[in-house]
Amino acid sequence: MRLVGFWLAAGLLSGCAGAAAGKDARAEAVVARTKAPATDYSLFVWTEINPDQSDIVDGWTAEFHSGSRHRVETPWDRVVADCAAMTGRHLHLPTGKVRTGREVANSACGIDTNAVADVKYVGKMESGYGELDIVSLTSAADRTYWVDRDGILVRTEFTRVGQPEEWVLRNWAVHIDRTTPDAAMFADDSLSRSYVPEQYRVRTKPDHPLEFSAE
Repeated sequence: MRLVGFWLAAGLLSGCAGAAAGKDARAEAVVARTKAPATDYSLFVWTEINPDQSDIVDGWTAEFHSGSRHRVETPWDRVVADCAAMTGRHLHLPTGKVRTGREVANSACGIDTNAVADVKYVGKMESGYGELDIVSLTSAADRTYWVDRDGILVRTEFTRVGQPEEWVLRNWAVHIDRTTPDAAMFADDSLSRSYVPEQYRVRTKPDHPLEFSAE
């Protein structure tokens, strides 16, 4: 497995200077649900990136949520945020660079809504995680999210704008634990260590199949 900072790549694809989001009340309600989940949880995800349509990079991602506090980890980045106060702290591990502020929280807490141009409700889908709502957003990429009843993102796909056959990022849940994570992991000084168990740092069969088909 070769990893090339896919969290950074995802951030570059999901944010751009642009117009305000279009209004779709049903879609906006789903997005809001991701930013204020109805349960505490730990989410372990497998992510693939295909930036040039020839060399797929893959690796793990994890998210942890308790109350209004949220944590995101990848092999290259660690983020903690307060999704009520909209404050956040992001550590980029290869460089040691730290960013703070509302933009960090807006990216980490649920669906990233920084500089989104359009938001639409797509429909529903049955899954092993229950009924999922599907929403799409447009920024530097066309983004589609599959969201469960509690606001957990169980599948994601980014494609090039106007080119749905050219995916650049996609991921799916491997395991969801709906218990309260260790409170220590949400402190600013917790970014010096990882809280992701070894079993979720390798590609593994998901609890419920949501993988994308091989292409």
